Amino acid sequence: MPRFRETIGRIIRLRDASLPWVAILAIILAGITIADVVHHAHEIDWAVDGLPGAQRTGFGGWWFLYVGRPIYLTLLLGWVWRIVLAFLLFRGIARLDLAIVPTHPDRAGGLGFVAGFPAAFALVAFAASAVLAGMLAHDVVYHGVAVKALRIEMAIFVVLVVLAFLLPVLALTGPLSRARRRALLDYGALVSRHDRLVHLKWIEGRDVGEASVLAAPELGPVADVATLYEAVRNMRTVPLAPTSAVPLVLAAMIPLLVVLAIQIPVGTLLQNLLKMLL
Repeated sequence: MPRFRETIGRIIRLRDASLPWVAILAIILAGITIADVVHHAHEIDWAVDGLPGAQRTGFGGWWFLYVGRPIYLTLLLGWVWRIVLAFLLFRGIARLDLAIVPTHPDRAGGLGFVAGFPAAFALVAFAASAVLAGMLAHDVVYHGVAVKALRIEMAIFVVLVVLAFLLPVLALTGPLSRARRRALLDYGALVSRHDRLVHLKWIEGRDVGEASVLAAPELGPVADVATLYEAVRNMRTVPLAPTSAVPLVLAAMIPLLVVLAIQIPVGTLLQNLLKMLL
């Protein structure tokens, strides 16, 4: 417990530190400088004032370039930093002497409760997807880009979002893998000893004496002992459930589906999604 509290305290100190935010602001300022040089004029066509030949960027364009976008990027990088903190937290916990129970019914050694952790980032995934969807919709509506040509970009984005927010929990894979390998040996030896005595006593008719392993009420009959080994064999080395990624996938896909609906009928789009799910 002292080491656990020390790990939590270290992450809290990192969370409250000023240096990461100074670095984020430096990155944003550098990005603004580069954007002044390489940004595309069509990004702010909607905010241009004046007559043809004498156009100038209006207030909306300046706000977008130097206020709105920097604030968004600051928040986005702030959440990236939180992902890093979450990974460091789980990695620190993984290095502790965890009391993993290989036969735990959650099939994750008792760590199955962390399977719901990635869902906490669903709103962040939705916000990032909404911004990307706005950019893609702009290209589709104003630059004639076909939505079918954007499917690879959309798929890559969804995959990256899911992997990014699942990454912290994956830090627990190491101790779970080691616990499972050890438990397979330990419980395999237990089952062998128990079943060997059962065979000697009831098949070969030998006197095995007062074998405590046969009389232990917590073990029970052969079927119960085999169930213990089967539970260990089915133990997951990643404390994630099959549904852990569902909230992230839905949050990342919903805004992108709106982009697809610009050129693809909604009915056809829903039919294709149902085919993918089923």
